[in-house]
Amino acid sequence: GALAFTLDGQKVVVKAADVDPSLPLASFLRSHLGCHNVKVACGEGGCGACTVLLERQDPSTKAIERHTALSCIKPLPSVHGWNVTTAKGLKDRSGALHKRMETLNAAQCGYCTPGFVVSLYDTLTSAGGDLTTDRLKGELDGNLCRCTGY
Repeated sequence: GALAFTLDGQKVVVKAADVDPSLPLASFLRSHLGCHNVKVACGEGGCGACTVLLERQDPSTKAIERHTALSCIKPLPSVHGWNVTTAKGLKDRSGALHKRMETLNAAQCGYCTPGFVVSLYDTLTSAGGDLTTDRLKGELDGNLCRCTGY
């Protein structure tokens, strides 16, 4: 069997026998695919630097499922059949959020920025017009910037 998913629109297929079931998605993306815009800071799912967007069509309901995931603790096999999008993939889609963050100087060292971008994108595109400051703060609660003392 094979493990298959897409990464930023590109098909990835790996022999299941070659996959350590405990290997975190972030480790695979960085070491095997050279996807270094996915950062690993804490390695425990506590800082959000490794956040990616996961999307797929539910096979039974045909509804689109979408959520963010902390790729440093998400086992690689769990993304079989999913579309995985990183901050770079989002930039390739439109780039508007990236440009806005740059214009507003919303990054310092940049290490946490990819996770913030993915979380912001998910929040902004799924809010359905109900985006409030409190909701935005709540959605970004798992993203930490170490430059600003958390």
